[in-house]
Amino acid sequence: MKKDANWTPPSPKILNLPKAEYFLVSKASLLELLTGCNSCTSGKNDLSFSEDAHALTCARKCTSCGEASKWSNSPVLETSNASSWEKLRKVNVDMVTGSACTAVGTASRKCSLRHRM
Repeated sequence: MKKDANWTPPSPKILNLPKAEYFLVSKASLLELLTGCNSCTSGKNDLSFSEDAHALTCARKCTSCGEASKWSNSPVLETSNASSWEKLRKVNVDMVTGSACTAVGTASRKCSLRHRM
């Protein structure tokens, strides 16, 4: 049987994706997703994480095939300044505000409890 030279695989489908722009994900689930190599089936990735405010970036390198890649939860926004020092990341303002307010509220409660003792 001859192979069709014009055949291309169908485009992948994404079904029933929620409309939310951001998702809360457990650390264990994220690590499970990032640990597997995308190039070879047997490889596992070394992971190196870095944080920039509320943006998380992961550099990955497969221990079997050596394939390196990067993952980030927030893309870098285009700015008029091309400086590598100025990298603004897209973040969910509601999540950042909520976590900052929760942290401040918790800190002020602990502080007031310490003063009462």
